[in-house]
Amino acid sequence: MEKILLIAVCLIASAAFAESNLPQGQGGNESPEQMRQRIEEMQRPGREMPQVSPNETISIPYKQQLAQEYQKHNYRVAVLERIRELAREAGRADIISKVDELMKLENNRHVKKINKLQFRAK
Repeated sequence: MEKILLIAVCLIASAAFAESNLPQGQGGNESPEQMRQRIEEMQRPGREMPQVSPNETISIPYKQQLAQEYQKHNYRVAVLERIRELAREAGRADIISKVDELMKLENNRHVKKINKLQFRAK
């Protein structure tokens, strides 16, 4: 039970806190064949690269960014609370303390992100 709980903590925490640099809609939900085709297309010689200036960014509306941030934060907090509940049932104080540390980090990350979004919106 302890090994399963520890593995669950590691897997869920790493999945919850990993940042993907794939465009939205690509990655985990595509089949291996689709992924292979996308990689081959990207590696095809003579492929035209999109012309984007280094200072140009893709703009997402403020409200959508805010909604995405709250969704991400709520998911991460829910995962950590579930891990804490499982650790409490198993009597694992060490895991509970790690989850508390991760919760503090997540709350700090969330506050910084919200402040950054609000500053940009002004």
